[in-house]
Amino acid sequence: MTVVELLSFGTNILTRFNFEEARLDAELLLCKVLNLSKLQLYLNFKKTVNLYEFMIFSNYLKRRINSEPISYILGYKEFMGYVFKVDRRVLIPRPETEILVENCINLMKNSFKRYKIVDVGTGCGNIAVSIAKNLDNVEIYATDISMEALDLARENAKLNNVSNRIVFLWGNLLEPLSKKEKFNFIISNPPYIKAEDMMLLPDEVKKFEPHVALNGGNDGLKFYREIIATSCDYLEDNGYLAFEIGYAQVEKVKDLFTESQRNCKNKFVIIDVIKDYSNIDRVIIAQKVKG
Repeated sequence: MTVVELLSFGTNILTRFNFEEARLDAELLLCKVLNLSKLQLYLNFKKTVNLYEFMIFSNYLKRRINSEPISYILGYKEFMGYVFKVDRRVLIPRPETEILVENCINLMKNSFKRYKIVDVGTGCGNIAVSIAKNLDNVEIYATDISMEALDLARENAKLNNVSNRIVFLWGNLLEPLSKKEKFNFIISNPPYIKAEDMMLLPDEVKKFEPHVALNGGNDGLKFYREIIATSCDYLEDNGYLAFEIGYAQVEKVKDLFTESQRNCKNKFVIIDVIKDYSNIDRVIIAQKVKG
């Protein structure tokens, strides 16, 4: 069987199982099997594939048919133009999270100030690493409750040559940080799926991605509530708190900022709400100011 015949074979199988991007998935999987770029794949269409390569490709197709995310099979995901290792220890980075990172970078890049940043719930490290790659005037701390996720985040920092610029800390949300230190930027893409909606997620999310990185509690707001309530202990005056938010959550998260003023001598002012590519409110940025 030639490369082009095997590609057609894989595309037809995935199409039969109703995968919308059957051709693309087959291309990516075959590129991995043959260790070729997409361009090289097309330049080698007439090359004969051996039995070992056919068996590996067939195994990848079976995994994909079983709804395993393509990124887990490939072992990587691109984010902000950088490559990140991913596996079942971490949530796969989404394009929407790039909006959060891009807007935070834009807020910081035109300043001569040195920013001290916390990435809360770092996962594979995509937020912290991307900021480190784009900005020199930053000192970054990244926390996660999963030691396994932190291990992978450290690998990704090393892969992207920024491991000396990020401090990874194990623990829940902001708890690993010292209250004696003040930060001027807290960024988080926390779990925000309602507990009752977890079973409604697509199979490739529900069956494979870590639920601890998805489940936002009964109302989906558990982690926003906790981060906002404790952030006053860590944010300096005029510091920023930036979140990715779920569908129809913007007003509820705004209310959490308002409620937090009863427990905090400072208050938050919403400075921006940014929509995603589907015109859904996806990012909210607030600034801590003196009451």
